[in-house]
Amino acid sequence: MYFLTGWPRRLLCPLRSAEEPFHIQPSSQRFYFALLSETQLSVWFSRPSVLIVSYIESAKAAAQFGFYQKAEWKPDDSMVAVATANGYILLFDVLGGGEEKYLYEPVYPKGSPRVKVTPGYKEEQCAPALSLEMKKPVDLEAPITR
Repeated sequence: MYFLTGWPRRLLCPLRSAEEPFHIQPSSQRFYFALLSETQLSVWFSRPSVLIVSYIESAKAAAQFGFYQKAEWKPDDSMVAVATANGYILLFDVLGGGEEKYLYEPVYPKGSPRVKVTPGYKEEQCAPALSLEMKKPVDLEAPITR
C-alpha cells in the first residue's frame, strides 16, 4: 500500500473580502484546486501553491443565485461547476492565457542538479496563466442533495 504523507500546508489566502474559505476541490489530474468562499471562486496551482485567478460574484448576482456551496471539476480540467444555495449551478470555463504562457515561473540557481537531471522539470513547476469565464447559470427545479 501507498500512503501519502507530508506536512500540512498553510495557504496565505488573499481573499478581497472578510469571507472565510470553506471548500477545497482538487482537479482530477491534481494540477489545480478550486477554493470556495461564499461569493468567490479561486483557482490555484498545486505545486507550488500559487493563486492563479479569482472570480468574485457581484452583490446583485449573489442575492439572485445564493452563496456558493460546492465545486466540482470537469474531468479534463476545462470547466468548474459551482452549486449555490438557491438551487443554481454556475458553470465556469477555465481558459488558458493568450500571450502570457506562465503566470509564475521558478528561477533556479545556475548549475542546479534538478533542472539538469530531470527533463521537463522546470516546465512542470510553472503555473499557467488562466482566466475564468462564467457561462449561463443552470436553474434546477429541486435542491442538490448528496
